[in-house]
Amino acid sequence: SVNFGAGYEGDAVQPRTVTLSNTGEVPLTLYLSGLQNFELVGALSTDRLAPGESVALSIRPKEDLPLGRYTET
Repeated sequence: SVNFGAGYEGDAVQPRTVTLSNTGEVPLTLYLSGLQNFELVGALSTDRLAPGESVALSIRPKEDLPLGRYTET
């Protein structure tokens, strides 16, 4: 989970970096679509992780969200 902290409506929110790791034994294909409340900052450097590989990505809440708690699955 990622916590962006408390803020006020209209505040700029700094992106948070998340690291995805493939701890399995087969390649992992990354597929991100349909995000309702959050967006990627930049592009993924890869869409496939071999076993043992990791990739970092930055996310932030979409602009103009009303105050509240938001989740994505």
